[in-house]
Amino acid sequence: MFKQSCKKWVVLLWASGVAVASQAQHVHSAPDLPVLVDGAKTPDRIPDELAYAHFLTAVVVEENAPEEARNRQAALLLPLDLEADERQLLVTILGRLKLRLNETEASLRDAAGATQDPQTSRRIAAILEQRKQVIAAAVAEIRRSFSPAVVDRLDRHIQNRVKPKIVIYGSGN
Repeated sequence: MFKQSCKKWVVLLWASGVAVASQAQHVHSAPDLPVLVDGAKTPDRIPDELAYAHFLTAVVVEENAPEEARNRQAALLLPLDLEADERQLLVTILGRLKLRLNETEASLRDAAGATQDPQTSRRIAAILEQRKQVIAAAVAEIRRSFSPAVVDRLDRHIQNRVKPKIVIYGSGN
C-alpha cells in the first residue's frame, strides 16, 4: 500500500509541479501510465488551477535572476500584451511567488530525503497543499492587482495557449 501511495505522490508531484513553458513544445514519456486528459483535445478538462500553476511556475524568476532568465520571462509574458507598468507589477508578484516556491521546493527535497514512511507521505501531502495555496494566493493577488481587461487576457492565454499543452497521466484511481 505504501508503494502504491508513493507512486500516486510521484504522479501528483509530477502533474502539479512540473513547470512547462507554455510557449514551448515539450514531450514527456509516461509509458506505464495512460493519458487521462489531453489538453490539446479537451482543454476544458484541464483544471484552471493546474493550468495557472503550470504557467506561473514557467514564468517565475527571482528578481535578481540572470539576464537570460529575465529575457526568457519577458518572452513568455509577451502574449499578455502588458503595458510597462503592468509588466513590472506582474514581475514583482512573480518574484515574490518564486521565493515562496523555493521554500516549498526545499521542504519537498528535505522530505524526499527522509525515511519513507506514512508520516513522510503526510508531510509531502502537506507541503504540496502548501504549494497549491501559495500559487492560489499569487493568482488571487494578480486578479486583485490588475484591471479586468488584463485579467481577461491572462485567462484567455491560460485557456488557449497553456491548457492545450498539458497532458495528465495517471491510473485513474
